[in-house]
Amino acid sequence: VNGAGAAAISCTKLYVALGAKIENIVMLDSKGVITDDRPNLTEQKKMFATSRRDIHTLEEAVNGADVFVGLSKGNVLTQDMIDWLKGTKSDGWSSTGMIIQGDGMTIKKVTILP
Repeated sequence: VNGAGAAAISCTKLYVALGAKIENIVMLDSKGVITDDRPNLTEQKKMFATSRRDIHTLEEAVNGADVFVGLSKGNVLTQDMIDWLKGTKSDGWSSTGMIIQGDGMTIKKVTILP
């Protein structure tokens, strides 16, 4: 989940309520991956802070991801990241992905990548 504002927090709570496993969620804010050892996290960010230490950037989070949820600024995915989600670029991962774009109130676009 790229973004950690009200829309991202609310949407991610919904995904968990629908069955997504919290340990499979990686949330990023303007400082990168939100980890549970980061100081001064808000209570909302603490809910989705990961214990993983192998990812720090958006690029590392997208590599191997099945779903990308963009609830931040636009145009953050590089072509390599899109290729990873499509499963056409392999760096040891295999996936077929989905990109969800919205504003917290509505889903603006869902792209299922072949």
